[in-house]
Amino acid sequence: MAVRAHQQTDQYRTAAPVRSATQSLISAALSMTATVAFIIALLASAVVAYGFMYRDQVYPGVQAVGVDIGGVSTAEAEAALDQRTAEYMSTNLTFESDGQTFSATPGELGVTFDTAQTVESAYEFGRSGNWWTDSREWFDALFFGRDVGVTPVVDSDQLQSYFQSIAADVGARPEEPIFQLTSDGQLQVTSAANGVGIDVQQTARDLEAELSNLEQGPVAISTVEVQPAYTEAALEPMGQRLSGIMSEDFILERGDYQWALDAQRLDALMHIEIDSETGESELSIDTERLEQQISRLAEDAQADGQDARVSWNGETYEVRPATDGWQIDVGEAVTVVEEAILAGEHRAALPVDEFPAAITTEVAEEAAEFGNEIAETRMQLTWKEGETDIGGSVIAAALGFEHDSEAGVIEPEVSVEDLTTFLSSISNDVNVKPVDANLRYVNGEVEVQSEEKTGWEMDREASAESIAEAVEAGESSAEIVVNEAEPEVTAAMAGEIEIREMISYGETYYGGSAPNRAHNVERATELANGALVPPGGTYSFVESIGGEISEDTGYVEGFGIEGATDGGVTTVPSIGGGVCQVSTTVFQAAFWAGMPVVERNWHVYWMPLYGQDPTGMTGLDATIATTAGLDFKFENTTGDWIAIVSSADGNANRFEIWGTDPGWEIETEGPNITNRQPASSETVIEETDMMPAGTRTQVETAHDGFDVEILRRVYDSEGEQIDDLALNSKYQPASNRVLVGTGN
Repeated sequence: MAVRAHQQTDQYRTAAPVRSATQSLISAALSMTATVAFIIALLASAVVAYGFMYRDQVYPGVQAVGVDIGGVSTAEAEAALDQRTAEYMSTNLTFESDGQTFSATPGELGVTFDTAQTVESAYEFGRSGNWWTDSREWFDALFFGRDVGVTPVVDSDQLQSYFQSIAADVGARPEEPIFQLTSDGQLQVTSAANGVGIDVQQTARDLEAELSNLEQGPVAISTVEVQPAYTEAALEPMGQRLSGIMSEDFILERGDYQWALDAQRLDALMHIEIDSETGESELSIDTERLEQQISRLAEDAQADGQDARVSWNGETYEVRPATDGWQIDVGEAVTVVEEAILAGEHRAALPVDEFPAAITTEVAEEAAEFGNEIAETRMQLTWKEGETDIGGSVIAAALGFEHDSEAGVIEPEVSVEDLTTFLSSISNDVNVKPVDANLRYVNGEVEVQSEEKTGWEMDREASAESIAEAVEAGESSAEIVVNEAEPEVTAAMAGEIEIREMISYGETYYGGSAPNRAHNVERATELANGALVPPGGTYSFVESIGGEISEDTGYVEGFGIEGATDGGVTTVPSIGGGVCQVSTTVFQAAFWAGMPVVERNWHVYWMPLYGQDPTGMTGLDATIATTAGLDFKFENTTGDWIAIVSSADGNANRFEIWGTDPGWEIETEGPNITNRQPASSETVIEETDMMPAGTRTQVETAHDGFDVEILRRVYDSEGEQIDDLALNSKYQPASNRVLVGTGN
């Protein structure tokens, strides 16, 4: 029993551990399963939570053209993409074709970007509805990123337009065969050739691939072969007909006028339509081009109608006959020529519009007869204390004819303007100049030395109208209209003139002059003394001494400067020699008075004695020559009368200007001497038959030549500048010149 019991005990103890291990394994398995189930449940919950968290957003890690749009709202994503694509719009995309590169901005290609669609596509990423697939895509995007690109929108018309703009550089148009004239006028057919064009669809697809990633290319331009619309075979039936048309010139004619359309011009007019399906051809004329050719022809191929006209040939009136005009009717001509060419004809009459002359030859002949009758008569002209007559040719030359095309008539009309011009040629025979009263200021009083005389002057315009009226009335005489011409200075003015004070003076020295020269100085001084100048008037030295320097006016022979046979000048015996010293003295007085200088001429040589004090200055001289028309003149701008008071006492020649002192201030600069030319020291001896034989006189002393400028400014009592004078003189060198007499 005990043994059995022991055995039972051992058996019991042995069986117990086996049951415990199995139970542990089962428990462990159950525990692991529960853990896995928990983890799976946890992951599922996490996946569900992740999906729920980003239910309104793009999943993290998702990008569009490098812009991270994950984890943000669709509005934020669109804004970020709008900024990125806006930057891209300013870049240049490049295309390549056979070594050539072309570029354009996306905007020029008609490209925009649909960022809303892009964000929508990005939002759909990871939302297939399959949790296993979606979660895997979430994982990949989160850890590795996912770029969905951007959605481009291309305006196909604008893109097509761009490709058309570069098509000529990328490919070549197919060449259809054409008829062509050879240099010898033969018609031949050119060969057809395939062309190369852009494969727009393929190139657009390649472009969109670049655009979706905002790349800049280059995009390879795909090309395709382009077949010509038709081949040489389609032209063969038309060749014989065209050859016949262009075998000779097409003549357009109108009377004696002919114009030719040669083969080249005809060729330019031909237009052939070919049906690409049937191969049939049809010949037509390019009427627009034909109209252009006929329009150009019409500019020259016309005759302007000319009205008959009457004109004066210097002796008689002659008639230019009328001619009718015509011009091409361009529209009708196009129809006529088109039909003739297509009919195989080589000649057609041009339709024209004709228009007759408005003024006929008969009307002009009647007008010419009227004018010639006037030309054969003479007309007497009368006026106060005179008369003359003029030939009818003068009136006829002034007779015009108004050609009225609307009325078809010619009306005679005397030209007052032409008659006025003619009358100017005889006005000096009619006019009598008024004579001013000769007033002189003598010993402080204004004296009337001679009374004024009224003159008259032809009123040329009124006289011309008088003659025109007489001609139109058929009269043979007319009156010349004259108007009285009043003198400027009258004797009555003598009592109104008040000479108050001396304004300025000029003084030069002639002591030591030869007797004849001294006589001439004193004679000119005597004649000039007392001259009066009204306010605003002009003083003339030549007029003040009587206008003539001769023996008849009291002058004797002295020495003066004249032109030499070699083109230079020389000093010779001359009536009135020495008078230029008097004009120089007057000039100096006017210069220091501030009077505006109207005319002044300098001596050929400088005379040093004219530059001495008290009023002289180098370059301050004035020469006169009545035979050459040289004078010294100045204007009286003092506002009152002035008087010239002169004297010569055997030593000094003095001229004073008296009147009302205007209070002017005189400012001078200079003399500025330049361009000095040394005088020759040699003595020049000349013979003259104007001096008695055996006489010998030195008439010139050597002096340098030079240019000199003197400036004078005149200011009124208010300090305002009223005159600006620049005296520029050019003096030649003077030589030691001796005259030897050879005369009787």
